Amino acid sequence: MAPLANEPQTEASSYIWGSFCYTALGDLPNGQSYAASALALAENLRDRSLLATAYMFSDIFSRIMGDWESARGYLERGLEIAGRDIRIRTLETMLEFETGNFAGGQVALDCMLDTMQQAAPGPTAEYCYPAAVIPFVARITGELERLGEAKAAAETVLSYPSVVPLIGGTARLGLALIAVQLNDAALAAEQYSAMRESATINTYGFVPTLDRIYGLLAQTMGDLDRAATMPPC
Repeated sequence: MAPLANEPQTEASSYIWGSFCYTALGDLPNGQSYAASALALAENLRDRSLLATAYMFSDIFSRIMGDWESARGYLERGLEIAGRDIRIRTLETMLEFETGNFAGGQVALDCMLDTMQQAAPGPTAEYCYPAAVIPFVARITGELERLGEAKAAAETVLSYPSVVPLIGGTARLGLALIAVQLNDAALAAEQYSAMRESATINTYGFVPTLDRIYGLLAQTMGDLDRAATMPPC
């Protein structure tokens, strides 16, 4: 209905979240098509917020498809218009570490943490994304020194009585990865229970599938039978 009502912002937003839904369903062709439509509309509108979000989803699709060059291009364009956007910095950090550019990844991670420190503590994107990305990076590098910062950020998010599900779920993903890497059975059991009870947890580009996280948590808890029933990543 948005094109009929001449509401391009609404149309672009609908394409963006439609692409998110298709990705969650595993329908990459439709997800990519929707993301491309959102990006075209955002570029035509020159709306910085819409552009940053559209570049973010375009990057996620490129990463899923293994097209690292395109992914990096989308992030560079996103940083040009929204250099302080924590979502763009998050994906930049992940991409650099995933492709073995640890030096570049460290620079991006430092920028993320600087953005977090400049924001007021709370259940916000500025706190939940570092909570998830630091343990994600540690799983790649094997360096666990900064897990304390991630845990503190996650606990800050979850300490508030009202938390948007996406924000709270991302913080829980971070705590889950921390539990696995520290072999903390109690923390793993806590996250496993909380995540299984929630119908709103999603991976949002951080991990390939929640079943992978559940399996790792069950293994950390010492429940190998339950871990073995989780579908492989």
